[in-house]
Amino acid sequence: MHPDKAARLRALQRHEERLQRRITHLDARSNRYSWLRVLVFAVSLISGLALGLALRWWLGLLSVALGLILFSVLVAQHRRLESHLSRLRLLSRLLHDQQARLLVDWQAIAPLPGGRDLYDSDATHPFDLDLDISGPRSLHRLLNTATTREGALLLKSWLLEEAPDLATIQRRQALVAELTPLRLFRNRLQIEAHLAGGASGLARGSQLLRRLQQEPPKARLRQDLTYMGSLNLLTLLLLAGQLTLHLPPWWLLSAALSILFFLLRRGDAGDLFDETFELQRACAQLSAIFAYLERRHFPQQPLVQQLCCPFSQSESNQLSPSQALHRLSLLLSLASFGQNLLLTLLLHLVTPWEFLIALRLEAWKARLLRHLPRWLETWFELEALCSLATFADLNPDYHLPEFIPPAEAGTPFLYEGQGLGHPLLPPASKVVNDFTLRQIGSIAIITGSNMAGKSTFLRTVGMNLVLANAGAPVDAIRLRLTPLRLFACIRISDALTEGASYFYAEVRRLRALLDTAERPSSAPLLFLIDEIFRGTNNRERRLGSRAYLRALATTGRRCAGLVATHDLDLTQLAEEIAGINNYHFREEVRDGEMIFDYRLRPGPCPTTNALKIMRLLGLPVPETESDQDDGEQAATRRSADKSEAS
Repeated sequence: MHPDKAARLRALQRHEERLQRRITHLDARSNRYSWLRVLVFAVSLISGLALGLALRWWLGLLSVALGLILFSVLVAQHRRLESHLSRLRLLSRLLHDQQARLLVDWQAIAPLPGGRDLYDSDATHPFDLDLDISGPRSLHRLLNTATTREGALLLKSWLLEEAPDLATIQRRQALVAELTPLRLFRNRLQIEAHLAGGASGLARGSQLLRRLQQEPPKARLRQDLTYMGSLNLLTLLLLAGQLTLHLPPWWLLSAALSILFFLLRRGDAGDLFDETFELQRACAQLSAIFAYLERRHFPQQPLVQQLCCPFSQSESNQLSPSQALHRLSLLLSLASFGQNLLLTLLLHLVTPWEFLIALRLEAWKARLLRHLPRWLETWFELEALCSLATFADLNPDYHLPEFIPPAEAGTPFLYEGQGLGHPLLPPASKVVNDFTLRQIGSIAIITGSNMAGKSTFLRTVGMNLVLANAGAPVDAIRLRLTPLRLFACIRISDALTEGASYFYAEVRRLRALLDTAERPSSAPLLFLIDEIFRGTNNRERRLGSRAYLRALATTGRRCAGLVATHDLDLTQLAEEIAGINNYHFREEVRDGEMIFDYRLRPGPCPTTNALKIMRLLGLPVPETESDQDDGEQAATRRSADKSEAS
């Protein structure tokens, strides 16, 4: 493990240990408060009864009153202590989660918020499934610290971006660089969101927006308010007339008309009162989170200050975002009276309550809808950026990549990595390599034995490009590159449900790669291919592979990439086509055990290990290499004979 990362891990562990000691101490104090509350309540009740019966009743009441005052003070102090304990427990949980992310411990990393569908991969995406961008053990889950579904989805969209924009990437890099030192702010933001969500979790901002956009007809509401108010006024006047002028009880008729009118026209308020609880809960949650963002200022981080300016400016009629949401929450609490039908009917004898509240709510909803989308978008973007900043903070050995415009690089294609590592591998078992591609049409053919690290290296190159295009730090000592698109053919599923074989699915995927390479774009394409045409026989695989790679290297497509293969015949292309170079991984056998160093070396692989693996696991293998060669030659002749016959 890198020394800086080890130091960060030790700091997290020490912090968590201190928190646990503090939590244990406060838990004991909380238990004492619980027993003290029971004792005070019992003593005040018993002493009150004793004094009241033995001396004076008012002495008993005084004793009970004093006991209740003391009990209330203890309850308030106990609640403050429990609130503090809740924050400490959440912080301890966050620190434990951060250690798991640093160590890539999938069992301990927090799940994604908002449902299982966030784990779904898109098999048609250029690199989602191939590079483990989505899924239970994915780059998205490793990075995500957002507490909202929308924040997690935004981060996922950044990781799956197909067309990189240099200005957007550089803005995100600058924001991540400013947020990385703000460890306390990031932790507090997560804690406030978890506390606001409670056991049921945070309400979805998109659902809140949809509910606020459900508007009953305002014109009809105003008519209802006028008619209902007139009937209420008439009822009050007739009631006053009976009480003062001894008129007949005509007010009962107007009251009955009021109730009838209310029951007939109550539906004009829409579903507003059916959803008051969910709306009030969502507003209260957002108000608490926005209030924290309003209190924060970033004098040393101008880009973060600019991003958070919607929370520092009063844009909703001189009210801050939290105040505006709190005002709406109060109106919704008044609207909740409508859930009690008896109380509602009594209210509408003298006042047009629901129609009045509905109009006030519609006015506030219209005011909020002008600003709430921007507040939510800012919060979701801040959550996604904090995920990248936490990733940078937990991995001090990672670095922000250096994007170079093609004019400055002297070439439209550049990928130059020093110390490239796989971000999903635990740091204790990770091996890093240097790698460079400098020209369009360049192809690195990577050969090597089984389990030597070819596929892992393809994912290493691809994942670091994904991180770079998202604006995140990369698992490298240094990465210099021009803006690049990405396409991977590494994990191809057998589309049996579509009636397609593995080979047909592979051919379609490779056709999609060619189409993507031919698509007009300012950014060239980096492609990654693992075991090309593995779904067919040896002879046709070799012919097809040579033709396909020749087409990628020589037909003017704006692309370059890496091809991992067991087929050593493909290494001969390096002698035939300029720009194709050979690399390999190798292994050693020591004391009957295969040892891999996972180091990338130039040139074709000089060794193979399939028969060694078969022999180590007790499978039958050829006695001599000549037996193997004879079998291969016979199979080749039979294949050729069948081809000629057809």
